[in-house]
Amino acid sequence: MAEDRHTGSRRPASPQPYRHIARPPWKRPTHSTSSKHPWGRRWHLQAQAQKRSTAPAPRYTTATQLRAFVAIAVIILAVVLTVQIHSLVTASGEGDPGEAQEQSEDQEKISEEERDNQDGTSSEETVTDSGIAYSGQASLDGSPALEDLEEALQQCRDNDITVSIDLHDIDKENGSRITYQPEDRVYSASAIKGPYSIFVYQDLVETGKLNHDTVYPFVKNVINQSSNSDYASLRTMSEESGWSAWLADAGIDTDSHDIPFDYNWYADMSAREFVLAWKQGYRYLTSGTDDAKELSQLFLTTPNSPLHMVLGNTYQVWSKAGWFSDETEDASPTMNDAGIVFSDTGPYVIAVCTDSASDSNLVNRIVNDLNCCHGQLTGGNSAPLWNPSTAIPSASESVTQNDTDM
Repeated sequence: MAEDRHTGSRRPASPQPYRHIARPPWKRPTHSTSSKHPWGRRWHLQAQAQKRSTAPAPRYTTATQLRAFVAIAVIILAVVLTVQIHSLVTASGEGDPGEAQEQSEDQEKISEEERDNQDGTSSEETVTDSGIAYSGQASLDGSPALEDLEEALQQCRDNDITVSIDLHDIDKENGSRITYQPEDRVYSASAIKGPYSIFVYQDLVETGKLNHDTVYPFVKNVINQSSNSDYASLRTMSEESGWSAWLADAGIDTDSHDIPFDYNWYADMSAREFVLAWKQGYRYLTSGTDDAKELSQLFLTTPNSPLHMVLGNTYQVWSKAGWFSDETEDASPTMNDAGIVFSDTGPYVIAVCTDSASDSNLVNRIVNDLNCCHGQLTGGNSAPLWNPSTAIPSASESVTQNDTDM
């Protein structure tokens, strides 16, 4: 302890400067530590340098700390959001089966609309009070064609007759469409022979699975005479050869039928299903192959077809009708027609299906009114082409080869 010069008390000695710094290799001068002395200044500068090199790094400023905090918070938030999104996706996959089914059905509807649009139809439509839905370049509101069609359908309702209608333009942008209860199924009768003949030619004859010369006589009688016996022979030789798959490719839900199409020779079908089948048939019949050209010529002369009877004198028509007049365990009365009409504004596919064979003129009238509406929607001919005296012959007049349905 050193003695205080003023009080005589003892006080702690002042710490030696830079005691923690290693002594320089030279001998520290004992007579002076003044920076003015050469040795003293040199030792002083080295001591300062040593002190700076061992001093701790400066702390972050407030702004630096804030930026670091924000960056860390953003990273944490991103991780949390990623985890939550993953949880939601996982939960959606394990959600209510009913909701998943609804989403699947919605997707099917979207796919169906896309398929319609690819075939030239428009998804925007107007629905009348009676349930007729239509779309096209023009409106049917207040038109005589729509009024006549409404009156014909009202007559069907008054007589408890089920009617299923579907009409689509083909290969036309923003084309027309007219429907009425298009999903209602009725007994197909011989109308199913048209799409089946197309399937045989496209999938079996063209590919060489069936011999053309063997098949042709049967197909000709099936189309031109609606021969049930030749149809049975044709079904037998081509049984289980992909008929259901061909219909499924056309967009028909074959699983919704109680009996697979491969085993049900006269399945119940709706106008919508006939239209889809004939759309697929149109693509084959216009493919340009020799077999397709041959088959399309057969469809120009099908018997007892309202499409041919009403429209055939004005337009080229490919069609196959079917009707059955009795009530049996496996069948019910029906009158149907479906096919392709090459109108003045382009081809359209059409199907009219009913569960009554008692009034052929009613089907003729509906075909005529639909064609008038189509002309109105597309800017084509909308004049009536139907004569009330034109009627499909009775069963006794039209049956050939002892067949009981056409």
